[in-house]
Amino acid sequence: MKITKATKVAKIIYKVFSLFWIWLITKDIMKIMDSQQITTTKSVNETYTKIHQVIITNDYKIISTVQNQSIQAEGSRDYGVGILIAFIILLWPVALIYYFTRKNNSITVFLNTVNEGCEVDIKSNGSSAMKVKQSIVLALQ
Repeated sequence: MKITKATKVAKIIYKVFSLFWIWLITKDIMKIMDSQQITTTKSVNETYTKIHQVIITNDYKIISTVQNQSIQAEGSRDYGVGILIAFIILLWPVALIYYFTRKNNSITVFLNTVNEGCEVDIKSNGSSAMKVKQSIVLALQ
């Protein structure tokens, strides 16, 4: 049986798309999750206010909050723009599924009073949440 150029090209395209799907699936599995603990000499009230300002400034929506104890917020969806554009061009229904199945970035902050200040525990989930976490750390220094 003779293999034509079209068959070779089809096999290459199949391999590229297979690798693309494997990459896409593993990218979500290895989503950026991080946590950090900071101790500051500032009061809990002052620290809470500063963290609240940083979160709002970064266009995150506060989901729940307990005054001077915790803040939970969500940001935009965590998706690849290039992947979304490729899906829109090639298969627009898949683009919709891809976009709406991406989880929102989220950040959770817990505050505890210690002897001379407070302890802050920050948990971020997603790439933009990681940037918000870094902004909070900078604001508290």
